[in-house]
Amino acid sequence: MRSIWHFFPGESRHHVIGMIDVFEKYKRELCGENVNFKYVLYVGDTNHGEREKEYEDYFAGKPDIAYSVVALAAMRTTIRRIASQDVILFHSTLFPVNRLYLTGTFLRRRIVFIHWVTYYRRKGLRGSLADKVFGAVMRQAVFNVFLVRKDKLLQESQFGIKNGLVLSYFSETLQGEELDYSQRPLKVIVGNCGTESNRHLHVLRALAKFSKEDLLIYCPLSYRFENAYRDEVIALGRQLFGTKFVPITEMLSRPDYLALLDSCHIAILDMQEQQALFQLYTMLSFGRKVYLMADGFNHDLVQSIGITTPTTDLLRNEEYAAFSAFDRETARKQQQVMKSYLSLDRFVTDWAELIARSLRPG
Repeated sequence: MRSIWHFFPGESRHHVIGMIDVFEKYKRELCGENVNFKYVLYVGDTNHGEREKEYEDYFAGKPDIAYSVVALAAMRTTIRRIASQDVILFHSTLFPVNRLYLTGTFLRRRIVFIHWVTYYRRKGLRGSLADKVFGAVMRQAVFNVFLVRKDKLLQESQFGIKNGLVLSYFSETLQGEELDYSQRPLKVIVGNCGTESNRHLHVLRALAKFSKEDLLIYCPLSYRFENAYRDEVIALGRQLFGTKFVPITEMLSRPDYLALLDSCHIAILDMQEQQALFQLYTMLSFGRKVYLMADGFNHDLVQSIGITTPTTDLLRNEEYAAFSAFDRETARKQQQVMKSYLSLDRFVTDWAELIARSLRPG
């Protein structure tokens, strides 16, 4: 029996658990009776034991699921043990592609990469070498799956990728509580992780004029964070907003993260590239107000499916009354669009076709 090996970045626990739940629930619709799903959760070499214990709780009640938590140092060995006729789905390219490629790990392997975030060309001589290796790996893959159209176009332009597809990924339409936008404090969530691409500093300065209003600003900084940058964000947030600024520096469980999103009135995702789709999809599905960068990849995506969102360039001059308001009818229409876009039927159709094509020889 052939297998589909799902490789997930174990640090992204709230994403990983949700996707495994979906793949397991619908695996027969996705791949039939003669193919198994197996899961590899790759984690940092120094926190392997800690992450392994975290996942034990989740898998404890699921004895039929084949999984392993693997340190990055053991990735080469793990991949080489996989039968050549099996297919490896790498969910995210946030792992040492270059190290694995240079050791020949990917040779004669049926690899599909799912691009969770946008890869931009790097600077300097080492960056140029890394780009060449990354491009070579992506071109060797059976398919490259992108979550938004602009990301596919960028990678085709940067690296000559010819085997790209744009597919739906997150197939869970979540229902949140209907919030009263006159309720106070107004709760705002800024960004999704601790990287500069979130442009936290720019957003916080734009919101500074609201510092005397009854609001709370939540800032997730526990995921993919950069220490010096995270410290700078926290310092500025506290300087501008005092105790109204709430930095989140510990990784939240999936239920806690969803509860936080459900409690927030507004999300501000001021990133250029494709990023934070879990938060974006969830907040739109909850019927919340979401600000996006006008020329960003995420804004292009929501426009393409018929949703109009305010853009982050408005924040600098927007009055508080306009910022804090959101029409209920707009929220309901937004929810209906997301229900259709994230439909299970669409997900199963898209992924069943991808898996079938990936398993074909040649």
